[in-house]
Amino acid sequence: MSPSTPGSNSSGSGSNSSGSGSSSSGSGSSSSGLGSSSSGLGSDASDSDAPAPGPASNPDPNSDPTPGPTPDSGPDPLPDLARIVIVEDHQMVRMVMGSYLEGQEDMDLVDEHASAEAALERLPGAEVDLVLLDLSLGEMSGLDLIDHLQSRLPDLPVLVLTGQTSPTYARKVVRAGARGYIVKEEMKHVPAGIRAVLRGETYLSPAVRDARDPT
Repeated sequence: MSPSTPGSNSSGSGSNSSGSGSSSSGSGSSSSGLGSSSSGLGSDASDSDAPAPGPASNPDPNSDPTPGPTPDSGPDPLPDLARIVIVEDHQMVRMVMGSYLEGQEDMDLVDEHASAEAALERLPGAEVDLVLLDLSLGEMSGLDLIDHLQSRLPDLPVLVLTGQTSPTYARKVVRAGARGYIVKEEMKHVPAGIRAVLRGETYLSPAVRDARDPT
């Protein structure tokens, strides 16, 4: 056998050793890869340690209360003594109207006017709770007076007392601004109409309320 054969094997062993070195180097690469993975895990750990956003906090409603709507307290109470002014061009009718008020403990007739012009001059400075008004007056009609009072004294209620029995006409008068409508034939309903109007209601006497428009 040639003496050079063991040397070749030794060289082969060296090659194998070198291969082992390559494997070791590969292991080093793997270690480096694990290092990268570790770094990646480190990133995940950083994200997991961040506090998760919680639900939006709502302010305590008791800490800064916002005033709500004022509950409806109902209709205004009636005055202890309702001050009434009559506007009617016929003296006899004024006397009859006044007689219905005299028997009412909660009503006081404080003034009378024979014309719309006189009423319009005196009412703005008077202490009055309601005007009892006839529509058929002189040059200025009752409807004209209602229109003026709507502009100058919008909070002063007007209860109309008239001979007109048409429901259509009654609605026209209410649309113009009157708070109530009583037919003169039913003058006995004047006290009830006054109280209803002062409670904030719209009052129609039975002859108008129960009537039907002609077809």
